Formats: sequence, C-alpha cells, structure tokens
Amino acid sequence: MRLSKLPFGSTLRVPQDFKNRKTSKLIEEGPFVSFPNPGLGYYSPIGALVLDNVTEKLHECYRSVGMQKIKFPSYMRRETLQQGEEVSSTFAENFVTLPPPMEGYVGLTTHEMDILNWLSGEKLSERSLPLMLYSPKDILRIAASKKGILKLREFGVFAGLSLEGSRNSLDEGIANFGDAVDKMLKGLNIHYVKSNKIGTKRKSSNKDFDLEHFYCCPEGENLIVGPERRKALSLSIAYHYAPISNPTRVVSSGESLMEPYVGSFSTGIERLLYATFDSNRDSRGFNLPPGVRPFDVSVLSFNKNGETAPMAEQIYEHLKNEGVSVLFEDRHKKRQSHANFSDYFGVPTKIIVTKKGVRIVDRESKGSTEKYHSISEAIGLVSNKELKNRF
Repeated sequence: MRLSKLPFGSTLRVPQDFKNRKTSKLIEEGPFVSFPNPGLGYYSPIGALVLDNVTEKLHECYRSVGMQKIKFPSYMRRETLQQGEEVSSTFAENFVTLPPPMEGYVGLTTHEMDILNWLSGEKLSERSLPLMLYSPKDILRIAASKKGILKLREFGVFAGLSLEGSRNSLDEGIANFGDAVDKMLKGLNIHYVKSNKIGTKRKSSNKDFDLEHFYCCPEGENLIVGPERRKALSLSIAYHYAPISNPTRVVSSGESLMEPYVGSFSTGIERLLYATFDSNRDSRGFNLPPGVRPFDVSVLSFNKNGETAPMAEQIYEHLKNEGVSVLFEDRHKKRQSHANFSDYFGVPTKIIVTKKGVRIVDRESKGSTEKYHSISEAIGLVSNKELKNRF
C-alpha cells in the first residue's frame, strides 16, 4: 500500500502524546476510522485492512466449531421478532422502524427468530442435527449517546444459531464454541475473563447467559466481572435461546415431529477490534499480532533528493508480488517520523533504502543495525522462509 495514494494524509502520522491517550481516541482520531456522522464509522484503507483481518479471525473461529455461513437481511418483520423471547421496553426503543409501505419491518437487532422463521419453510430431518449457522451482520439502533467505536449506531456482529437434538448436545456445542473463542482471544493476545454457567438453571435465558467472554478495561460499560469489580466489555455470548413460539420442527427417526433446542451465539466485531488494539499497546504504538496487523514489512526511502526512489520501488513491487503485506512509505518529507509511523502499526520489519545501500531493521531490536545490503540481498533476506515465519 502506497501512503502517498491514501486519503486524509494528515492522519498518517504518530499521534501526539499517544502514550497517555485512550485507545478509543487513538482508533478514532488516527488513520483507522473516523466519524463525520455521529455513531457511523468510516474506515480508512488502513483501518479497513485491520477490520478485515479481525473479521477473518472470527470466520475461522465460527467455522472451527462446524458453523456454516449464511446471509440474511438487516431488517425483519416486527411480528417475527415478537415470536421470540420477551422484548423489554428499553430494548424496543432502540428498534429502527421503516416508513410505509414497510412499516411492519424493523432493523435487525436480534437474529434468532429471523433464522428460525426461515428454517420453518421446510421440515428438517433429525439427521441434520446439530445444524449450526452463522452470518456477519450490521445492526442498526437508535442511540442518543455518541461514544465512537464503543457506542455505534451501526455496528457489526457475528450472529450464530444452532439447532440441537438435546440439551446435553446444546451444552456441548456451547462449550466447544467457548473453547474456540478462548483460542481466538489468546491468539490476539487479549486477556479475557470467562463467565461459564453452562448447564445451570436460569429464570431468563436472555439475561443470564450460559457463556460470556469479557475484556476488562477502563473504557468498559460498567459490566462488573468477578470479585475485583472491574469495568469490562462483553465480547462474545452463547446461550440457550427459548422462544415464545418456535416455528421450526424436526422429523425424528420415528417420523414424529420434535422441537429442537436452540443455541444463540454472538460476537461484537468492533468490540473485538477495540480489545485487540487496547491489549497490544506498547511504548511505540500498537504492536498488533500476526494476521491482524495491516503490514508485515515497510519500505522506506531515506534520501531527500529522490535518488533511492527507484530502488525502493523495485523492492516494494517484488514483495507485493510475493504476497507480502507491505507498506510503501513513498512520501519524501519528515523521514524519521515516517519510520516511527511504521513502528506505530507494529510493522516487524523495516527496509530502509539509502544511498549507501539497504538496511533491514527489526522493530524488536534495541538498536538499528548499520549493516548495508544490495537490493538483491535485501530482497533475499526478507523473502526467506525463516524471516517470513514471523509475519
């Protein structure tokens, strides 16, 4: 990605006093996402890269437990919603209602009944159980407060649902999902708290979840977790969904109809994005983990007269063609601040092109090496398998 070709060039720098600023503000006021309209995020090319990478981690998580991806609309009939679990008046106030001739539709706020209604179009066989489905969805809500990345009017969730033949099977599915979320959060270096109530009897399944993952942080929404009473964000939930009227029936081996147990699974995309940024801060910015950070290599040309630009261009094109996620710092002013900008993203390897030759600098090293390489040597070093394993 060429930085000279990106919009909002004034944001392509290390924010002042970033060490003392809240993570949400660094995300919102830096080169990631902005809010020209309150509660509605516009992602820059760099921010969209990170968002896509986080979203792919969620796809891997949901697929790993056997969920199959589907796609369904972002609006649903109000009468369908009312067939599900009881909706509180406070929750109902957040619904986005469409004008005539679609006044009977509301913005999707909870996905379970919409999927169940869709599945009721055909009787399912008991052999199809467990049936596990998911979809990334945009959720709309009427929100008066304007808290940026943590309080959006349009936000993303991974919405999943399972049909199971028994409560034991449902509990097992929820536990497996919890293990998959554990693995994902650990891979993102997110320190989480897990609330596990699988198998317990509850008065209201939509208020007391079987399984919930929290990220404890000062910017949490006052969700109290554990004896330490810390603020936290709810990242992911899974629970037994008990609708008022379940239209879905399953044909058993004896040809009789049975009502399946329903599991609901949800993970907030922006909340996971925030937790990834917040838990991977260091003295130079965000040291995002492999697979999530936007770039694995940056190419910088350190020569104010531009003689090194063709060499930097050659290295950039070669790495890009090899499939390496590479940042090309092709701006020519404030060269040292550009090097710091690469560190701010957690880019592990910088290739600095000078008149003397090419230097390869490791972000984790305490000091930069003064060893110079030819272009072919530099390309070979960055392209070798040992170094690429770090990406």
